[in-house]
Amino acid sequence: MSNTLLQVEDRIRAMLRDVNPDLPAVVSSQLRPLISARVQTMPGVEFGEAWTDSFLALVAGTEDYTLSALTLTNIRVLRLHSSKVELERVSMERMTGYKQGTSVSSGDPTCYAVWEDTTPNVKIRLFPTPWQTDALDKFGAVIPTEVVNDADVIPFPTDMLRALEYMVAVTALGTLTPEKAQALGVSPTTSGTFAEMGREALYWAKVRRNRMQRMGEVGVSG
Repeated sequence: MSNTLLQVEDRIRAMLRDVNPDLPAVVSSQLRPLISARVQTMPGVEFGEAWTDSFLALVAGTEDYTLSALTLTNIRVLRLHSSKVELERVSMERMTGYKQGTSVSSGDPTCYAVWEDTTPNVKIRLFPTPWQTDALDKFGAVIPTEVVNDADVIPFPTDMLRALEYMVAVTALGTLTPEKAQALGVSPTTSGTFAEMGREALYWAKVRRNRMQRMGEVGVSG
């Protein structure tokens, strides 16, 4: 169940008891960037999965490609764009064996391995080495864009929204002066309570997600 930025902001304000629109303890110009930043960095739970076509361009004769660590963690499936054939993920040891055990050095890639160079950069190596210009599609979590306006949608299910709200509330509490916290009636233990409730909401979001994957309810299609 997605919600808008305004809906999430209103619920966080209710949690903080910061409900006087004429004299907010945390102004929107402070609170909204906290929400937007947390939306893009929620830990450990994938959401809004979809195919992204041609996310990585392939060059004829090039076997290694650099990925960001964030991109890698959000990939469940890679496929060749031209043929829509999915690539098998293998270990670097197995990749080396493939290259040593065949005379075929180029063609349509059928597998990939993940490795780090000495920089260190996260890379993928393809086999066979692409013989022509092509691209890879990926299936995985869609990273939400920045939310700024009232009607901007935060594409989280309910448990993820609750975790988001508790986490942002903890951060927002940290911006309050003791005088403002006292005026709101926020006790010193409130931050710890919100942090614990946020961890619990995130835990149950992970449980739900894992259960769906085990039951095969999250399909890979497109």
